[in-house]
Amino acid sequence: MRHHHSIMKCSQWLQFSLLSTLFVTTFGGCLFPLDWTGRWFQSGIGHLTVNSTYFESKGECVQRDGDKYIVNERVEKDPCKRCIAVYKRHDNVIQYKESNCLTYDSLEELCHDIMADQSLLSMFRADDASTIPCPFKSPPYKFSYNRGSGDCSFPSSRIDSCTDDSKLLMYFAACPDVTGTESGVEELNCLATWKEGNSRYLVAKIKKDLNLLEEDSYRCFMYYKKPGSELMYQVAQSGDATC
Repeated sequence: MRHHHSIMKCSQWLQFSLLSTLFVTTFGGCLFPLDWTGRWFQSGIGHLTVNSTYFESKGECVQRDGDKYIVNERVEKDPCKRCIAVYKRHDNVIQYKESNCLTYDSLEELCHDIMADQSLLSMFRADDASTIPCPFKSPPYKFSYNRGSGDCSFPSSRIDSCTDDSKLLMYFAACPDVTGTESGVEELNCLATWKEGNSRYLVAKIKKDLNLLEEDSYRCFMYYKKPGSELMYQVAQSGDATC
């Protein structure tokens, strides 16, 4: 009787193990990196959450190959999968390309749907994003700017430093002879920098009034030092919350 009882317990344990394995395979066959966990902001979508197995607005992680992930979209009708190719730029910035949502099962087929010239989508950490020292050293600086109607260079605009080296104050001057220019102050909170090829990038969160939407707060800057000068920079700013 004792022997029979132990066999029953073993059978029940095996059955439970098989069910557990099936559950993991169906609802989370791979894991996203732990440092992705949290709430993010993406232009056009708003806030989205990522945890160890689920990428909001994309789906459940079912397969991984290096920096490519296959996600199973949570839909009751016409379920589909997509490939996400991820490029982590910084703890506060993730960029990715994605395929269409397709019925293929093969990682190779799904990821082949991503075009080489496809635009990168950018996500910025929304909660608990630590700031970094801003890359432009030894302010103050004078600068000119162009918002599509010509260079506004006189009177000069300027950048001042703050006690906190993760912040910069940008004082924009209005140029009487250039339409679309206006005086104002913006505070830049530097969140991330990285280098890609010969280009350097900065992501900052802008503060200029209390009612500024997050869509208008995050900005990406591409910059480089002018040849032969340690204190002159050429800087381009994105027009929206993308890089």
